[in-house]
Formats: sequence, structure tokens, C-alpha cells
Amino acid sequence: MIKHLVCVDPFNNHFKDYTAELIGTNVLCKWGRIGQTHQSKEFEFDTIQEAVNFFNKKITEKLQRGYQ
Repeated sequence: MIKHLVCVDPFNNHFKDYTAELIGTNVLCKWGRIGQTHQSKEFEFDTIQEAVNFFNKKITEKLQRGYQ
């Protein structure tokens, strides 16, 4: 499962994106300014349910911060 979110706010000079990818018991997150090199971090979990919970939590956090 992959979720890609974008935050565009020209008034505050925000042109960012965030991608979270659920791969088994891992979640790979990538983020950065659109058109620039992105940072990434992979999170490993013991169970699929823990990974799904983390994935959903990160998406909810980004949506609350204005990502769409």
C-alpha cells in the first residue's frame, strides 16, 4: 500500500510532498521539497498490525498538517 500526499501553500513557500509505503512489516517514508532530493527512513515492526497502525498514524498526522 502506498500513500502520496502533497502540501502546497504558496503564501508560506511550502511545496512539499510525503510518501509512505507499507511493505510487509516495514514502512518506508520519503519526504522533502517538490523537485529536490528527498530524505527517507524505513521503520521495521514485529507484526503487520504494528506497521499498519504506524502507517495510518503518519498519514493522519500529515493530513492534520495540511497535506492532501
